[in-house]
Amino acid sequence: MSVIPATGSALHSLLATNGTVSVYQAVIPDDASLPCIVWDRGADEDRYGFSHDENAAEYQIKVVDDAEWPGRAQQIYGNHLHGIVQGASLSVSGFTTVEVRRSSTLDYRDPDGFWHVGGLYRIWLAT
Repeated sequence: MSVIPATGSALHSLLATNGTVSVYQAVIPDDASLPCIVWDRGADEDRYGFSHDENAAEYQIKVVDDAEWPGRAQQIYGNHLHGIVQGASLSVSGFTTVEVRRSSTLDYRDPDGFWHVGGLYRIWLAT
């Protein structure tokens, strides 16, 4: 398995340990209960400030909720999700986790009324 799907699989497994809500990659099923955790991969970067055999990618990890106010999503993110992800050691076969760190946060309500609360996380792996 290449590093991209292996990292996604390891991240999904890590997020599923939240014990609070369901986890989905990119798309929330129509019949899903909210709130839920949604993650997706952003840009891949080779040699992001490290030696030539290390890889980095950015992942958006967030809580999505349909409540009138963002408090529930903020609580799940702040009390559970961020603590699970920040500094995590992912189990990716053939790679060692160098660092998992939040690079920015997000907290907004989309035009359909769904709250998105979370962050962008940079995941660095080394061979």
